[in-house]
Amino acid sequence: MNKAQYLIVHHTGGTDADPLADTSHHTFEMVNEHHKKLWNFKSSLGYYIGYHYFIDKVGKVKQGRAHTDDGAHTIGKNQSSIGVCLAGNFDATLPTKEQSDALGRLLTRLMGELSIPASKIVPHRTFAKKTCYGKRLGDDWARSLTDVTSEKPEMSIEDMEKLIIALTAQINAIKKQLALKKGG
Repeated sequence: MNKAQYLIVHHTGGTDADPLADTSHHTFEMVNEHHKKLWNFKSSLGYYIGYHYFIDKVGKVKQGRAHTDDGAHTIGKNQSSIGVCLAGNFDATLPTKEQSDALGRLLTRLMGELSIPASKIVPHRTFAKKTCYGKRLGDDWARSLTDVTSEKPEMSIEDMEKLIIALTAQINAIKKQLALKKGG
């Protein structure tokens, strides 16, 4: 049973034939079928895709695994993380604005729901010898999408709600750490 401590972000990446090929045309269904052929590991939601969430180039988010389902996306971390994959090869291109916006909203929500601090939002390459989520994006790129305070000086109600969710997640994570240090 997955006990998420990390939010690990991926891209569909290049192909063996052309590592710089743009794969932004990949769909949830294509990746699901590919993963079915690779390891045939079905989620409780009925899909084979190894990621918990998939974001296509127009920003549509589709869930492939329940949060409690083990992932099939990062060796050694599949029982302690939520995997999020974006369509595209970010060694060659950049995510669309729609993808970035959708990812920011999703990560902010997951931080709040699962009490995961922003420091635990990482690219796949943190745990693998890969460039994933792409050489064109810094290690803090996905994390920065949750920083609602840097968007504009005056915050809207929606931005304030996002900030409250993000801060609550960080407070809950600190409380967990304190409880562990105190022995319970």
